[in-house]
Amino acid sequence: MIAQCIDDGAPLPGWALAYLRFAAERLMEHDANSPSDRLAQALKFHPDKKVKPSKSTFDMLEIASTISNWRRKDAQSERGEQGMDEYYGRYIVEWLTGKESVGTIKSLYYKGLEAPMTEIDQNRRLAERED
Repeated sequence: MIAQCIDDGAPLPGWALAYLRFAAERLMEHDANSPSDRLAQALKFHPDKKVKPSKSTFDMLEIASTISNWRRKDAQSERGEQGMDEYYGRYIVEWLTGKESVGTIKSLYYKGLEAPMTEIDQNRRLAERED
């Protein structure tokens, strides 16, 4: 995301700036003699997380559910809801390899929202026919 913003001449999203500040603080506190896996842990890298290898295997319902939960929690908090690009970028950083495009996650998010709505609508129409 940082490289993409630099290439596009766009400002960094708030979540990226917050992470960079967090990472800088952890780097300053890190003991150079401690194992490198502790630094990775301190920087919130999760090498043991399973990363999906290609865009075709991303689960659109998982993306929609995760982002919707973040939005709901933020809306209920004092900080308030963020821009959607912030959520797409956060999903890429926290759940994927960081190389995916925001556009891909955005389209999968909307497909993930559409899928249950379509199923609900089909079930409603089926129930109406049975009545």
